[in-house]
Amino acid sequence: MKLWKRLRQIVRARRYEQELADELRIHREMAAEAGANPGAFGSVALTLEDSRAVWRFAWLDSLAQDIRYALRGFRKSPGFAFTVIGTLALGLGTLATSFSVFNALVLRPFAVRDPYSLYTFAGWGQTKERPSHRPSTWREFTEFRLQNVAFSEVLGYQSGIASMAGKDASVQAVTGNYFHMLGGGICMGRPILETDDGPGSGVAVASYAAWKRRLGADPGAVGTKLYLRGRPVEVVGVACPEFNGLEERRVDFWVSMALAWSSSDNADIFGPEASLMLTVVGRLKPGVTQEGAEASLLAYGRQMSPTWQEFMTHWATDAVVREPYHGKPPRTVTLRQSATVLPFDRDSIGGFLPLFAAFGLILLIACANVANIMLARGLARQREIGIRISLGAGRARMVRQLLTESLLLALPAALAAFGVAHGTIRAALWLQMNVLHADRMWSVGLWNASPDLRVLAFLLATAGIATLGFGLMPAIQASRSRLVEANRGEFATDYRPARLRSALVVAQVAVCALLLISAGVALRSERRLASQDFGADVRGVFTVTMNRSSTADKKLRQPVMERLLSLSRTAPLGACFLPPGSPSPWSKVVSGNGTIDVPLNLVSPEYFGIYGVTIRGRNFSTAEADAGAPAVIVSETAARRLWPRGDALGHTLNLKDSWVFQSGRTIHSAIVIGIARDSIYSLFDPNGVDGPTRALLYFPTGLKTKDRVSLVVRMNGNPESARRAVEQAVEAVAPGEGTVSSTQELLDRYSFPFRALAAISGFLGALALLLTVSGVFGVSSYAMTQRRKEFGIRIALGAGEVRVMGLALRQSLRLAAAGAAMGALAALAVARVIAHSLVQIDLFDMGGYAAGVVVVIAAALAAAWVPARRAVRVDPAVTLRCD
Repeated sequence: MKLWKRLRQIVRARRYEQELADELRIHREMAAEAGANPGAFGSVALTLEDSRAVWRFAWLDSLAQDIRYALRGFRKSPGFAFTVIGTLALGLGTLATSFSVFNALVLRPFAVRDPYSLYTFAGWGQTKERPSHRPSTWREFTEFRLQNVAFSEVLGYQSGIASMAGKDASVQAVTGNYFHMLGGGICMGRPILETDDGPGSGVAVASYAAWKRRLGADPGAVGTKLYLRGRPVEVVGVACPEFNGLEERRVDFWVSMALAWSSSDNADIFGPEASLMLTVVGRLKPGVTQEGAEASLLAYGRQMSPTWQEFMTHWATDAVVREPYHGKPPRTVTLRQSATVLPFDRDSIGGFLPLFAAFGLILLIACANVANIMLARGLARQREIGIRISLGAGRARMVRQLLTESLLLALPAALAAFGVAHGTIRAALWLQMNVLHADRMWSVGLWNASPDLRVLAFLLATAGIATLGFGLMPAIQASRSRLVEANRGEFATDYRPARLRSALVVAQVAVCALLLISAGVALRSERRLASQDFGADVRGVFTVTMNRSSTADKKLRQPVMERLLSLSRTAPLGACFLPPGSPSPWSKVVSGNGTIDVPLNLVSPEYFGIYGVTIRGRNFSTAEADAGAPAVIVSETAARRLWPRGDALGHTLNLKDSWVFQSGRTIHSAIVIGIARDSIYSLFDPNGVDGPTRALLYFPTGLKTKDRVSLVVRMNGNPESARRAVEQAVEAVAPGEGTVSSTQELLDRYSFPFRALAAISGFLGALALLLTVSGVFGVSSYAMTQRRKEFGIRIALGAGEVRVMGLALRQSLRLAAAGAAMGALAALAVARVIAHSLVQIDLFDMGGYAAGVVVVIAAALAAAWVPARRAVRVDPAVTLRCD
C-alpha cells in the first residue's frame, strides 16, 4: 500500500478499524445466509491483524502496544518508576550542566548581527601562535580600518575594570561604530556614536543589568552623570537585556574610546597598569573567506611594516612617539572567529573533555544503579515473561518490550534533568559569587549558561544512549526465562544475574572511589594553601590608589595621608608600587647562574613593618627612599638564586634591561643592603618554578616620591569596619578619586581556582557517594531477601546473629574492597597523565587516596548493614513456614 494511504490509516485508525469490523461482519452474515460455514473465514482477530499489517506499519502498532503495556506496569508500581526517573535525572542533570557551560562558551553565538562573519584580528607575526604586532594606537587603528581590503567594517574595544562609588565595574571602551556594527539594541536613549570618538567626549551606555543593579532601574537614568575612576561620564543610553557585546562576562558600562585614550593619562579609567592594546574585530566582506582575508591582511602588513610605531601615549595627536618599529616583515597573520566565546576546534573540545569525563562518571554510576534495579525487577517478572514466551512471544519481541519500558523511563528523566541542570547552574552562580567570592579575574560567564533547546536535544540523545547502558543487559537477561521453572515461580536456578549485579556494584564503587579520591586530593591541597605561611601578615592591611595621573596623584596623596593618620587605629603609613597579589613587572637580572627573571617592586621603608616582614641587614633610610638611591633589598629566595655560593649582602645587582620609573629615573644596578624574609607574592611563578612566587626585588621609594605608588595602611579591628573607615576617610578628602583594596582579597583571587576545584570535586564526590550508597542498599536489600531462607536455616541450626551478620556483610565487603582498589588504581593512572599540567596540586597525596578508599568502603558497608540486620532478625520459624 502507498505511503500516504498508510499514514492516512494511522490518522483515522478508529474509523478504519470500525469499517473493517463491519465489513467482516457483513461477509460472515452473507456467508451464513448462503448456507456456508462462517468459520471458513478463519479467526476474526487474525484477519484483523493481517489487515492492519497491510494497511499500517506493523512495527508502529507493536510499539504502541508496548507503550500501553509499559504505562500500565508503571501505574502498578509507581515507586519503581519514580526511583528510576529520579536516579537518572541526577546523572543526566550533572552531565547536562557541563554541556550547558560548553554550549554557552563554544556553541552559542553572541547576540549580535551576523555573528559568524565577525573575526578578531590577533595581529601579524613570524608564527601564528605568537602574533607580535597589531594596531596599538588610534592612528594605526584608523589607517587599518580605512585601508584593509578584507573587512567591510572594523571596530575596536578595550576591556578593563574601573572603580565606581568604591566598587569595581566591568567597563569596555569602544569605538563609535561598536553598537551599529554589532546591531546592539538600545532600549533607552541612544548608542555611542562615531562623533563620540573625539577628545573630551565622556559618554557611556549602561547594560540592562547595571541599569537595574547600579542605577536603581531609574527611568530617568539617561542624562545623569556617574564617576568611573574619578572621571565624570554621562549616561546616554541603556542596552537591551540580551545584548552583552562580544564578552562572556557581564559588561556594566560601554564608554567612548576617549576615556581610555586621554591626554592626561593613558588608559585613564583603567589605570596605568592596564593593557593599551586594542582588540580589533572586523566583519568579512561578502564572498571573502578566512584564508583570503588572511592573505590580503598579510600583504597589507608587509606594506606597512617599515612605518609601524611601537607605542604611542597620546591616542589622537600622537604627541609622544617612541622608537619606530624595526622588526622583520611579518610572515603570518592570525584571525579568530568571534561568533562565540571560544572557537569550536580541537583545543576547545580537549579543554572540556576532563569536565565531561568527571560529570559523565556520575551518569555512569546512575546507569549502574538503575541497571541493578532493572535486574531485580526482571527476576521478579520471570513468571510474567515466561507466560508471554509460552504464548508465542519471541525473545527479540520481549527484549524490545523491556527496552521500550527503559526508554519511557529515560525520557521523563531527561526532562527532569533539564530542570536539574538549570538549578545546578543557578546554585553554582550563587556559590561562585557569595561563597567562593570569585572576582572578575576568574569569573566564568555562568550567568549566560542557562540550558536551551540545544541542551534539551543533547539530553534526549544522551537519554537514548543511557537506555542501552542500563536497559539492554537486564532486558537480555530477563528474556532468558526457562518456561517450566518460571511458571512454577522458581527463579534461583540461574546465577548469571547475581554475577552481573556484583559486577555493576564493583563498577559503581570504583567510580565513586575515583571521584572521592579526586575530591580528597583537591580539598587537602586547598586546605594546605589556606593554612600555609605567606611570610607576611596581610590581615587588616589596605592599599589606597589614586585614580588620576601621576601629577594629580601627588597632589591628592598628602591630604589623604593626613586624613588616614588622623584615624586612631592606624599604624604608620607606607607606600608601594604594587601590593602582594598584584601582577608585578619582571626584569632580567644578571647573576652567576646566568640571566634570571625576577619580579620587582617599589616600597617605602615603612612597608616591611606594616606587613611584618623581617630584614637581615638593614632597611632603606628615609633619605634613600626620597632620593631613590641605587639600593635594593632582595628576598631570601632571590638571594639564593642570584648568589647561590655566598652571602648576597654587599653585592651589586645588575639589571640586563634598565627599569624606568614614572618619575623618569632609571635603575641599571643597585647595592644589596638587606635580605627580606620570603613572602608569597603570587601563588603562580611565571619563572617556570613550581610553587608560589617568593623571589622579589625591593627598590626604595618614599611617600613624597614622584613615582605612582599606592598608600599602605594597617587597621585593627573588624576588617569590614576597618575598610569602611578607610573608604570614608579617602572619600572625605578626594571624593571619587581613590580606590581602596584589601591585600587579603588580592591574595585570595589567586587561590580561587583551588577553591573552585575543591568545591566541584567535592560536589561530584558527594553525589557519587549518595548514588553508590543507594545502589549498594538496593542490591543488598534484594540479595538479603533472596537469602532469607538460608539465614533462617543457619539461625535455626544454632548460628549466632553476629556470625550470620558477618556472613551477610562479607560479600559486600569483598565487592567494596575490589571496587575501591580499582578506583585507586584508576586515580593513580589519571594522576600520571595530568601531573605535568597541575603543578600546584599534589596529585599523589596518599592522605587523599586513603580518605577516599576508607569513606567508600565504610559507606558501602553501612548501606549493606541495614538490610542484613533486617534479614537476620526475622524469626526463623516464620521464615521457614512462609517458604
